[in-house]
This record gives sequence, structure tokens and C-alpha cells, in this order.
Amino acid sequence: MRSRLLALSPCATFARQLMRLLRSPSCRAASLVGACVLLGSCGNSERRPLATAQPDIRIDATNALAVASSAYHAAFGPVRLARVASAFFDVPPPPPPSSPSSQPIVVQEVAGPEGGTAIYSWGDRDGDESYSTGDTFTVAFSDYGDSGSVLAGALVFDDVAIDGDLVTSLNWMLAARLDLLALRLTVGEVSTTVTGTFDFAREKRATVQLMSLTATTDVQLGVRTLHRGSVIDRNDYVLDFTMGLFAEGSVDDPLLGGALTFHTEGAMTGLQFLPDPSAGAFTIEGADGTTLTLVALDFFTLEIQVDENGDGEVDVTIPAEWATL
Repeated sequence: MRSRLLALSPCATFARQLMRLLRSPSCRAASLVGACVLLGSCGNSERRPLATAQPDIRIDATNALAVASSAYHAAFGPVRLARVASAFFDVPPPPPPSSPSSQPIVVQEVAGPEGGTAIYSWGDRDGDESYSTGDTFTVAFSDYGDSGSVLAGALVFDDVAIDGDLVTSLNWMLAARLDLLALRLTVGEVSTTVTGTFDFAREKRATVQLMSLTATTDVQLGVRTLHRGSVIDRNDYVLDFTMGLFAEGSVDDPLLGGALTFHTEGAMTGLQFLPDPSAGAFTIEGADGTTLTLVALDFFTLEIQVDENGDGEVDVTIPAEWATL
């Protein structure tokens, strides 16, 4: 059941496959078609390099809120900051420098939509004055606010592969390695420092923007560790301003005393401009078959359903608000 539902999300290995395709001289002319075939053929979730940690925290009513908060932040914190960071690819390249070099570095200061600033540096390695394969992108944030998130610190997009014009085209694809360098993410009153590396892929179509993250290292989120191989996807739909979230992976939380695994049940859906989903379910697996499922009721509230003995039945239901997580 889970593998069929996961086929709705972008392919978790899309970044690696797209980079190989775009860099192959024999297939550059057909790169967009070939990449679409790769994307469309990844319904088999076994192709995903999923995290393999075994859960060793037993879940019950006494730790349910802490478990829910830990896994929810680990799964969806990185996609919040990646969404803000990827918006910089929509910033048009500035005019070329007055004294061009073979590998110019172009720097822009960008004001945050919700305050703060960011220094956006583009390494135009081939000197073609447009975003293209092989370029590098660095963003240094200073309390940069966007979409309810505030970022401070730096990140780098490297090993970049691009098909299409990121600024003018209705359809393009980008894959890169995303390095997060002690980047502080603040949502509401909660701040988390994130360090680690992801394979990153973003695709823009006429009606949807797809984004996929696969952790290629263990990723530190404060004291928590999102395990290598964890996958997070987000789809933003243009026509109705809705979004879909997908996640599968595992996290280690020393405050809880061990590891948890997690996955979405299909897509969690909501509105793009609100921080949390309004429909769908997110399941967290603990030791001895115990589980906890976050069931979205609306944009502000959810139910936490706990199976305390691993028999597949809900033993405890806890009403909660997204803000409490």
C-alpha cells in the first residue's frame, strides 16, 4: 500500500539520475524527455535509498506529544528551508560585471519578504551570463523571513545540473547537492540549527512545482539526527495554491532515548501559504510495533492516535493543535 502511495511524489533518486543524464554528451538534446521518463518511472519505492534505522523507542500516551513533535520537525523542517532557498533561482541574474573574468562571482543583496536580508552569490563558472549546469550558488541569510520561516546562516548549491531557463521558461529541471552550514531555522518561537547534505531536485511545470530532498549524510537538527536516506518531497500546485507533502525516513532523538521511523500515508495536503497541512496522516513507528499517527483535521488542529501495544488498534486519541508541535 505504501509503495503505491509514494508513487504520487517526485522520485527520491531523481536528483542523481537527472545529474547523470544532463551531463551525458550523448543525450543532451533529449535530456528533458529522458529526465521526464526517469521521473515517471519511479513509482517503485524500493528505488528510494531509504533510511534503515530500527525504532527503539516505545510509544505510549506519556511520550506521545514529544514523539509527535520530534518526528514532525525532523521530517518537515528541512523542506521548509529548502523551499525558501530554492526561491532564489527565480531571481534573475544581474547584468554582467564591468570587468568580466573566466569564472565571475556575482553577488546580490536580497530583502526578505518578511524581513531580514540575504547575500546571494552566483558562481557563473562557464561565463555564459545565465544560470547553467556547473554553476554554484551560495546564500548567506541574516534573519531572512519568508513563508513563516526565518533563516540565519548559510547554504550552498553545488554539483548543479540544469535543463531549461530557470528565469523565463515555464518548464525546467534542476538537480544539485545542497549543503546546509549550521543554518538556523526559526518557525514561531522554535529555533533549530541544521547541518548536513541533501540531494536536491526541483522541477517547474506549467501547473505544479516539484521539490525533492534525499539526505545523503546524517543531518543534525539541533540535538536530533535525521538519518541518511530519509526522503522529503513537496509539490506546490499553481491553479489552486494547494501543496502536498510526502516523507519517509528515520530520526534519532537523544532526549527520547533512541530512534523512530516515519512515513506519510499518501500525501498530506494544505495551502501553500500556511505552515501546516489540513488533511492527511503522518505515521511514526516505535519499538514493539507501537505507532503514533498525526491525523490532520484542519489548518490548525489534529488528532494524535496512539497504538500503545502494537495490535494495530488505536488505544489513545489526543486532540492537539499544530502550533503545540
